[in-house]
Amino acid sequence: MFPRLSEEASDQDLDDEAKNDDEKKSADDKDDRGDKNDPSKKKEFGFKVVLHHVSEAWKVADEIAESKVPCSIIYLDSPGGKLEARDLEWKNGAELEKRGVLTAFHTDDPINDSRWFLRSAGLAVRSGMSRQKALEAVTIAGAEMMDQAKETGSLTVGKKADFIILNGDPLSVYTRVLETHVEGVKVFDLDDPKDKLWAEGGFGAGHKRRASGCCFSK
Repeated sequence: MFPRLSEEASDQDLDDEAKNDDEKKSADDKDDRGDKNDPSKKKEFGFKVVLHHVSEAWKVADEIAESKVPCSIIYLDSPGGKLEARDLEWKNGAELEKRGVLTAFHTDDPINDSRWFLRSAGLAVRSGMSRQKALEAVTIAGAEMMDQAKETGSLTVGKKADFIILNGDPLSVYTRVLETHVEGVKVFDLDDPKDKLWAEGGFGAGHKRRASGCCFSK
């Protein structure tokens, strides 16, 4: 429950309360997460660290680059919003690229939709990231971070055949995924009515126990 504010509450009172809330939020985050993404752990314990989400990367881009820690960033966070994403900027990708930081994208599906994956790359390019690095951020960069670049992440002889077939520019909002192949096996086909329902209905579409509200299996 939020405390009720009296009519006499001053602007200073409100500012002080907001400041205290921010300080408590920061402390709570530190306690809850145990600073598990702290780049200093890489140096202290020899851990391999990948920064995840990194909503405010633009604020500490120099420090991230100095630590030589890669980042998997998110561009469209929880639909309802949350404090840690308050200062999220679409220039994050560009700022990290300028400093030579290995950068990938992710979506947090099913919290939000995996269809935002390619859109994230498009938004990054509109905000200053190069097209080449944006495309790498949705392909080989993530594989490199997870030490899987010898197995996947690019179409190379000897690697797993993990790829998608599109009907247009990967960074265009009008482009659709036609097929998805994992290890050489086609696992999605837009021409298949069941796959199309899933693609257009979101999480749970086509499953009567996980209906998203408008898409039920008959």
